[in-house]
Parts: sequence; C-alpha cells; structure tokens
Amino acid sequence: MPTLHLIDGQSTQACPAVMSVLRAWLARGDEADRLLLLGGRPLETMARQAGIEQTHRIAPRFGRTRLTTRPIKRWLQTQPGFDHVHAWSLDAMLGTGFVFHDTPMKLSSLHTLNPAGLKQLRKFCKSPWPSPVQVVTHSQAWCDQLLACGINAQVEPTLLPAPPEPPAAPPLSDSTRVQGHALESNHRTVALLSDHPSQADAMHAAAIACLAGASLLDDTGQPLGIRLVVHPEQVNRQRAQYFLADQSDTHRVVQDVRAAEPWKLLQDCDAALAIGPNAGGLSLHTALNAGIDVITDNPIVADGTPSPPPHLHIARSSAHKDVAHMLHQALMGARAMPAV
Repeated sequence: MPTLHLIDGQSTQACPAVMSVLRAWLARGDEADRLLLLGGRPLETMARQAGIEQTHRIAPRFGRTRLTTRPIKRWLQTQPGFDHVHAWSLDAMLGTGFVFHDTPMKLSSLHTLNPAGLKQLRKFCKSPWPSPVQVVTHSQAWCDQLLACGINAQVEPTLLPAPPEPPAAPPLSDSTRVQGHALESNHRTVALLSDHPSQADAMHAAAIACLAGASLLDDTGQPLGIRLVVHPEQVNRQRAQYFLADQSDTHRVVQDVRAAEPWKLLQDCDAALAIGPNAGGLSLHTALNAGIDVITDNPIVADGTPSPPPHLHIARSSAHKDVAHMLHQALMGARAMPAV
C-alpha cells in the first residue's frame, strides 16, 4: 500500500532531526512510497543530506503551501496512486487536504502548536471527510494536550530517533572537540538543543550559562569556562555572543552547523540545554540516547521514555537561576578534562 509523505519547507518540522526520522519511515515502508517536498531547493538539499533519495519537489507560489493544489493534481497524474498520505507538517496537511480528501491521511505532530494552529487542526479533523484523519506524536504529554483540545491523537513510538550506532572510530580527543573550537582544558562544552533554529533562544541559554559558570571550578580550584554551542541561525545568536563576551573572559558562544544534526555533535559535549516551550524536540531524545547530561525547564519531556534516565535533569521552574543551578551541578560532575 504505497504512501505519499508530504513536508512543508516553511514548517518548523522541516529540519534534519525530523528528516532523519522520515528517512527511517521510508526505509521501513513500501518500495513505491514517495516523498513530496513542498518548498524550495534548500528543502531538497536537506532531504538529500539526510539520505533520502526518492524525492519530488513542488515550489509553492509566493511561498504559500496552500497554493500547491493545482501543481499537486498535475503531478499525481504521472503517479500510480497512493493508498495513504502522511503529512509531516500541519501546513502540508492543510494545504493538500482538498486534493486527498478521499484518501486516509495521517499527521505527525512533533512540535507544539500555537492557538491558531490548534484551532485549524481541530477544524480540519472534524470536517466531514470521506476518509479519517489520524494525528500521531512522539510525546504522551503533547498527545494529552491535543486530546484536551478535542483532537483525536495517539502516541507513535517510532517517531522517536533511534539510538545512535556505535562509532566506527574512537571519539575525538578533548583537545579537538567541537570542530577545533575547544582548545583549552579549562572549560566545559554545552549544546543548545532545538530541532529548528527558531525553537530555542540563544540569549536565554547564554544567561543560564553565565549564571552556571559563575562559580564553576575544576578539581584544583581553578575557574572553568563554558562554551555554549549554538547553530548559526539560532534565534538571538549574535546577542548571546556579545552578552557572554561582556560578562566573562572565560565563557564563549561557539557556532557550529552540526547543532542542526545533534547526533554529530553531542559526543563532544559535556551537557545539553533543552529550554523553552518545545524543550529540544527530537534533539532532546537524541541527547538522552547519547548518555550526556540534559538540563531542561519543561517537565513534560520526561514522558518520552518509560522512566526518566538519571542524566535527565528537570529544573523546578523555568527561572534562569533554577536551570543554571542544575547545569552547574551537572558540569561539576562532568568528566575531568586532561591538560592539553
């Protein structure tokens, strides 16, 4: 039963972390399954880099996914037909609903929605479609919120990223961690987790790192600096850089494009921050699989596993001082760094 997968380039779910899960779904599915990209060439490049080869792309007019109805109908005339449609973003489902109104449709909702998005999703699911609409998510807490809003949803465990494969080569030495940025022995490296750069605030993380590092000492009583690793497109990244540079000579913000693909980065980090309403998304679960300390201010993230692992630290509140205290405790217990 061939399935057509859809994803919208303007969605926060159009990110490498989600693409890696989508690639796993395509690998498990029918040979006739296809991925239709609704966006520009950067979306196609992202899919290719994630290892997805069987793709087709339609660029929406004026960047609006809901203006793809006619191009999709023309494209479908060249296809053998699909028994199911799996949308990997809300706009992909809303923009193509009238095309696939008689085909069973599934939506994978991996990021929380704003009130307007929830209203649109509820209205769509309650429309008198000939075929059912199914909503799945990776989080029981997010599923419960959808149910509370009148949206029939269920948890789909296969939406979680798989544990990483054992590295073929030994881990990078401490002196070359984070693409050569971490050259000193008197520091700790912290990654800011978010599936999409718009989902976390680098300035928020910088303030937490500054507080956590105020009394961070090594075993000999010498001050330790913090290297906060963020994606170049992270929200308020430049402000965060200036802030930490003004506050301390030892703390720094480090840009690293691998932050969009955390499985490539986390083995070189001592801890990770998952802060804000979406608290890291799938990247948080990637960090938990990597076994490093993860500090979050969102208690609902603990529901992704049967029991919260010991390296998941949930702050009492979202106040900077509470999150910073937990980060400080985690970094004090991080592995000792040998002198370079």
